[in-house]
Amino acid sequence: MGLKAFGSDALFALFLFLIFVLLLPGCQPSQQAPSSSEQMPTPTPAKPVMLKMPRLQITTDLNQAYYYQGQPVEINFIFQNIGNQTIEFETFPPAVTISQYIAINYSVPVRKFPGGTVNKALLPWGETTAFTIVWDQLDEKGQQVPLSYYSVSLDDLNTSEKIDEVALYESGRLLIGPEDSMLDKTLYLNESKTVNSIKFTLEKVEFTPFGTTIYVIYLPIHYFPNSPTEIYAFYRIDDNVTQGAGKAKIDWLINGMRFTWNKLEPVYKDAKYYTFSITGFNYNHENWSDPWEFSFSLR
Repeated sequence: MGLKAFGSDALFALFLFLIFVLLLPGCQPSQQAPSSSEQMPTPTPAKPVMLKMPRLQITTDLNQAYYYQGQPVEINFIFQNIGNQTIEFETFPPAVTISQYIAINYSVPVRKFPGGTVNKALLPWGETTAFTIVWDQLDEKGQQVPLSYYSVSLDDLNTSEKIDEVALYESGRLLIGPEDSMLDKTLYLNESKTVNSIKFTLEKVEFTPFGTTIYVIYLPIHYFPNSPTEIYAFYRIDDNVTQGAGKAKIDWLINGMRFTWNKLEPVYKDAKYYTFSITGFNYNHENWSDPWEFSFSLR
């Protein structure tokens, strides 16, 4: 019995010793790394996907804003793809309608120009195309239109998919009037308006029988040349309807910038005063929407 008991205890002690040894650091059995053929393949990075957000900028450009009766009217339409993918037109160019202003928010079409001479026209991103029409001032019946204001519009863009954003810039209304009836002078104003620490200076306004040009100076405290810049403005002659001034040309100066609105409608000699308002300004990724209004006499 003594030997049997001693043998059992010895075996149990040996078993505990082996477990202790196996648990010591460095004594655990190492796992063999998988071979190269067994390793998981490295995932291929996904290619960047361009957002499908086509943007189209359309500019309606009149050679002049005032025409004598019977004088041919040349109208240019400029299409610029400022998005990141090609725009497809089902037909191009679009149809054009010329309408006569009758009253506020009311006009009557007098002449239509059909479009669609080219099928499946493509405009790649970053590129520009244009077309021109010449209006002989005749209506659909072949009669001379009366002296009045007229607007020009595109009837249908006919794109194969919806355009997410269209920026339409118009250069003012078209006026057909008699000779020697329009204001022809330049006013040097140098008048400044400050709103929310943003100061604009109305430098001068040039009135001619064929259109009006407005010059505004902006000298920022912190000047970042060629920064993304947009400016929105309107004008009004006497108590007539307020009109959009369209897109301004930007000249980058040494310490600021000059905004120029040209080809705005001309002004009759009997007009009394002129109002010009800047209603929105985006500069260097900052936005302001308070109005800077300039009103001055024409006498």
